[in-house]
Amino acid sequence: EVEAGLMEYKPDIIISVHPLMQHIPLWVLKWQGLEKKVIFVTVITDLSTCHPTWFHPWVNRCYCSSQEVAKKALQEGLEESQTRIYGLPIRPSFARAVLVKDELRKELEMDPDLPAVLLMGGGEGMGPVKKTAKALAESLYDKKAEKPIGQIVIICGRNKNLVASVEAIEWKIPVK
Repeated sequence: EVEAGLMEYKPDIIISVHPLMQHIPLWVLKWQGLEKKVIFVTVITDLSTCHPTWFHPWVNRCYCSSQEVAKKALQEGLEESQTRIYGLPIRPSFARAVLVKDELRKELEMDPDLPAVLLMGGGEGMGPVKKTAKALAESLYDKKAEKPIGQIVIICGRNKNLVASVEAIEWKIPVK
């Protein structure tokens, strides 16, 4: 399918943002004799630890998210001339100035005096988020004093079922 797509669309440049999409497209380009005609760029979206499949010596350029990732790229066989450190590519709206912690807690209607735990389950809210939240909530509740000693902020991504199931729980601690 990768080969059919490349042959149909005949791209001038391929930008890979997934570690499993380096080797196959690069081999297809080589088989088709297109490795000198099509520019292949990798944009690594992991900040530190990253899988070796991110790195392939045939890429024209590998944009690394950090110095640590660039070092790993060199260890995995890329040349320094192939790597650039550019940080993570993000939409400008995500780069807005961050509020001071107290202002952010007020905006999110959080308890200003309790420490907070941020729980995320990937872009789709996958993984044992609900189970983990329950375990965290249990550990953040002082049974002797019968009061919370912490709070949780849960990021559910686009997982509406997770949102509904988390909101349906009667928590003993603040949960957002």
